[in-house]
Order: sequence, then C-alpha cells, then structure tokens
Amino acid sequence: MLAVPPPPGNVTPSQTLGENVSVHELFKDFPRTHTVKGMFLARMVTELGSAWDTVEGDLIAPPRWGKYLPFADYPMIDQGVLSFAAAARRHPRLPLGEAVRRLARDDIQVFLQSTVGRITASVVDGARSALLAVPLGYKHTVKGCWYEAEATGERSVRLVLHDLGGAWGYQLGQLEGIVMNWGGTPSTTCTQLDARRRAFAIAW
Repeated sequence: MLAVPPPPGNVTPSQTLGENVSVHELFKDFPRTHTVKGMFLARMVTELGSAWDTVEGDLIAPPRWGKYLPFADYPMIDQGVLSFAAAARRHPRLPLGEAVRRLARDDIQVFLQSTVGRITASVVDGARSALLAVPLGYKHTVKGCWYEAEATGERSVRLVLHDLGGAWGYQLGQLEGIVMNWGGTPSTTCTQLDARRRAFAIAW
C-alpha cells in the first residue's frame, strides 16, 4: 500500500491538514476487491451535480444512469475517486487532504439514516459508545478492511484500521464526525503501526 505519513501531533477540527495528495498516486494500487455500500457513493453524485460527467469516466464500475443502490456493494476505489472530486468541488480553496476530511465528517449522517444505522443508534448513548460501534458499522457496510476499537478512558477510544492505506484525511474525518455528532470536540493522534495497520487515538 502507498506509504503516506500521518498528520503530526494531536489533530483537532480547528487545525487544517496541509496534505495536497495526488489522487492518481493514491488509487493506482488500491485493492480492487474492497467494496462499500452504495449509500456512501450516492451522496457524492449529489455533491458533484453537473460535474458528474467529468468523473464518471474515471470509475471502474460506474452505475447505470449515475444511480447507486444504497445497499449494493460497489468498489471502494470508486468511492475514493468520487470523494476527492466532491471534496475539491465543495472546498476548492483547501488542500485536498483537508477538503476530503471535512466531507467525510458527514458520513455519520448517511449511516444513521440507513436501517442498520438506526438500529446501531438505538444502543448508542454518546461519542464513546458510537466509536466503539465503528467495527460493527464497518462490518455491515464495508468489505476488505476492518476496524478494532477499545476504550482507553471515559472520554477516549483507540481504533485500529486494518488493510486500508492512502490519505489519512478521509478516515480521520469520519471518526471526527462521529464525535462531533454527539457533541464532542475531538483531538486525534494518528499512527502508522505497520504497512497494513493505522491507529487513531481519539479523546474529546
């Protein structure tokens, strides 16, 4: 997997990632077998609007008429390409790593609007339990990579992501969005454990 250094130190939402990533480099060796549910790609089509036609040709499995089925499996590489394009469109003045981080914070709302998300939300009572539920959420929506999570305190959780590399902004933004959804202000330390594992230590 492409080696990308993690953001240094403790990162908070008020700090801007200076990561100007190359989308081509990020995804040229990305696993084609990793998949994600269509609900996460459908919102990117909406974000792109009239720019969809400029991105469709870069996808390895574009949907018919640009319509993604919420619970069908689609290549995660396509979700990545769409996410960076949508992020650049929404935040054209930001470094691309920061733009995609901010876009990814909305993923929690997409998940909570789904059936499995509503079921998960029924047993979640705050940021801590929501972060600890991330491995279950990934199990229902993603194939090819997975999370482990453990509580490290009343207001801190450590998550380890297996078998997914590339830019840090998207996963960081997803986790920040979870904490922010439950009223917290996250502070995250990102660590590359080895070639196939990266850790996020989050406190709020």
